[in-house]
Amino acid sequence: MHNRKRMEEACEHSITRFLGDDVKTEISVIALPKENEREPEQRSILKGVKNIIAIASGKGGVGKSTVASNLAVAFAKQGFKVGLIDADIYGPSIPMMFDVQKERPKVEDVDGKSLIIPVESHGVKLLS
Repeated sequence: MHNRKRMEEACEHSITRFLGDDVKTEISVIALPKENEREPEQRSILKGVKNIIAIASGKGGVGKSTVASNLAVAFAKQGFKVGLIDADIYGPSIPMMFDVQKERPKVEDVDGKSLIIPVESHGVKLLS
């Protein structure tokens, strides 16, 4: 069986196992070109970043931050370098989930450039 189909079926199985058979699922898997097949400008946008996982929904309160947080910590525990960006300007919940509400990112000057040093918790670098 093709890996993409296997991944879709595993996701659907997990979702229905926890939420029941009456839940409607829609899963999209997109294969990106390999690094050497990408345009040079695409390769230089985020140097050193190999993979991006985006969690999104047009509806609030569906668990996007919970899913993103759990995935981030799980990947970090497996030894991956992980960063999590919460782009919700109206109600960012990532700082609360990681218990870092009072912490702020630092700014460090390196070679004349100001770099943001994110807050880190559970091996995950956080910006919110």
